[in-house]
Amino acid sequence: MRTRVLPYLLVGAVLALTCSAGVRADGGGNTAAPPDDRGTASDEPGSEQPAERGPGWETLWEMSVPHEAGRPFDLLDGAGVHVGADGALLVSHSGVVDVFDLATGALRFSVDPPLQVHSMAQLGNVVLVHSADDPRGAVRRYSDIVTAYDASSGALLWQQRGGPEGTLQPGEDGALRDTTVVLTERGAAWVGPSYLSGQDPVTGEWTWGREDDQQDCVADGVAATRGHALLLRECPDGDTVVEAVDPASGSPAWRQELGPLEEPRLSVTPDLVAVNHVTGGRPTVVVLDEAGETVTQATIQDPEFLAEMGITLLGRDEQNVYLVNGATLYALNAKAGEISWQRSTRWRGWWEGLWRTEGGDVVSVGGNGNWYDTAALGRPAESVVTDPDGRQYDVPLPNRGDPVGHGGDVLVTATRGSDGTRLSALRLRPDLHPEPVGLGGVPAAEWPDACALLSDDALGILGAERGTDYERLPVDDSREVNGTTLPHVPACRFASASGSAEELFEVGVRWVARDAETARRIAGGGLPWGVWEGELRALGSDSLLYGVASGPAGGFESVIMARGREVIVVVGRERELVLRVGELLASATDG
Repeated sequence: MRTRVLPYLLVGAVLALTCSAGVRADGGGNTAAPPDDRGTASDEPGSEQPAERGPGWETLWEMSVPHEAGRPFDLLDGAGVHVGADGALLVSHSGVVDVFDLATGALRFSVDPPLQVHSMAQLGNVVLVHSADDPRGAVRRYSDIVTAYDASSGALLWQQRGGPEGTLQPGEDGALRDTTVVLTERGAAWVGPSYLSGQDPVTGEWTWGREDDQQDCVADGVAATRGHALLLRECPDGDTVVEAVDPASGSPAWRQELGPLEEPRLSVTPDLVAVNHVTGGRPTVVVLDEAGETVTQATIQDPEFLAEMGITLLGRDEQNVYLVNGATLYALNAKAGEISWQRSTRWRGWWEGLWRTEGGDVVSVGGNGNWYDTAALGRPAESVVTDPDGRQYDVPLPNRGDPVGHGGDVLVTATRGSDGTRLSALRLRPDLHPEPVGLGGVPAAEWPDACALLSDDALGILGAERGTDYERLPVDDSREVNGTTLPHVPACRFASASGSAEELFEVGVRWVARDAETARRIAGGGLPWGVWEGELRALGSDSLLYGVASGPAGGFESVIMARGREVIVVVGRERELVLRVGELLASATDG
């Protein structure tokens, strides 16, 4: 099992564009959300009331992979991560496909596809790999190869010449440009603009084939559910049609004629189908079940609806259907055909980090985003968890990773470092941490006063070395972190008596982790390509300097360090100054 964690990464801090960013103060959650009536209770010994607990991410496993594998699969170089439909994690890199168990991280097998990987998929006991000598999809389909492997052992099941444009698992959809393989629990369907055929994914035998009898209706979209291959068609009379094909027989399973629609789009989950359109300037959605029966339909009454982005279908419960447009989550009451509530997911476009868990929560995970945002330095990646009642919680991840895939209740993140990339499998637990969950279960009282991190003696030493006196300037607006107000300021500026900009620096406590190991990983993870990386070195018995990053001409220098459970960032104009401040901060814990 290749589930070894990398040594502490040699990383650098990203440049600070200003020295006034402090700690990010998003306010946490959505102000329109209903109040969370759980309250916050003390978790300290002797408290009369047991602490309320809230959601948190637990780490299931971690492993090291090459840099190229630390992202969602990219067909341009055939590398990256893809989560299968039934519990497999497929990692393509260096011409090899490693197949892991998503729940445990155990390596099932490794295979060497004959050509560069073009697409990967897994359903049931089959892993399907399409490899090509031209990943950009040129005309030489005769040289493409599709290979099927046993998903447990890696044994070769079959191999054939010729390849599809792409492969879809249940819950995936896409544009139909050329032949697409649709994997379902009832078999595989090869769907093209004019011809459809069926295949047994275990044996590779062709089971049926027929010409498309609806060729006058242009198929624009294709999708996979558990039991059907779906086609979204636009017909000459202007009508939009959704057709479901049975992959086992090739027969039409059902057909829904939706009438003339403007800009129809298809979105699916493994057991739901949604067609959204903007007809007459009004965004409207029709939701069908696997049998083609209408679940609900509604017009979205939201002036900020982004028509160009369409709707992504997330799932449903007994009352609501959950949809996303841009950064807005909608709970649509299926019976009434009206919006029950809507919330901000905060981030737009991170589809690998946006889904509805098996427990019914909608999770939105942000990546590292703007590398030059000093407020993000030293902070873990963030997630927003929205429960079925619309309550929202800011829940930090235990790392600085970007979301690269998800399956069931498991989120896979990738954290880049100087000597490789770490994949982490995380699972959301509803009661993992005591309040406040926005601080990862660490009591707010354990966050130190940033202005007190440098003692009077330390400031005196620094002032004597620099030939000036320093004054502490608390950053009062830094107290709010993920919806929790801290008792002390986590950011403090230090200005010289002369007012020189060269002597100005800021010390920020960006995070207090539950343990020193987590603090080191957060301090050392998720920095961008091309950043100058300083030498990892110990500044004290429990302090590690992870590096210094330089900004453009006239910019700032940033140093990031882990000091025990604290992640601290020092920002200033001079590298020597911020390094010296880091040394003084470390010596304070050793003295």
